[in-house]
Amino acid sequence: MLLRYHSPGFDDLALEERGDLIAETCAHINEFVEVLHKLMSFLEHGKPKRRGPAATRVAARDIKAAVLREVDGLTNRQIAEVLCMNLPADFLIKGDHPTVRKMVRRGRSALVAALGEEGWRDQAQAMKDEAERWHSRSEIQRRAELEAEALGVPYEEVLEHLEERQPGGTREERAIREGIAL
Repeated sequence: MLLRYHSPGFDDLALEERGDLIAETCAHINEFVEVLHKLMSFLEHGKPKRRGPAATRVAARDIKAAVLREVDGLTNRQIAEVLCMNLPADFLIKGDHPTVRKMVRRGRSALVAALGEEGWRDQAQAMKDEAERWHSRSEIQRRAELEAEALGVPYEEVLEHLEERQPGGTREERAIREGIAL
């Protein structure tokens, strides 16, 4: 809606250009929301000349750590890398990352408190199933799915458009190779 209002001719752009414009707009909106969230958090809880992490930010990081462990099966070290955390000085000796271990435990507790034990188990399984479905798709199918969702157009239309630009045979040959029914 914003793009259609502020960018005359948006609907006339090529599908790829619209996708790029939407992606860049989303990035700017996310930056704005993050800065706005910081301001709101400070106004509600801030104290002059003191800065501490907002409880929601800490909880979100703990939950992300729990999801990375239980859904993606990452180790504490891998979780630390994903969350841009340094390894403790004694990691090579002990092979443990106590901060991440505690984050995972707190995150899991928060998820169980919100969803219940069975609810979290069901949600984690649904997330694993979705990840498996996603990884079973070809690169072009994944891109088509993302673009179709971002642009609000049918998946098949985007997939066909991407396949037409893809070198390597006719549409039918690509469909057979990728296991798509025509």
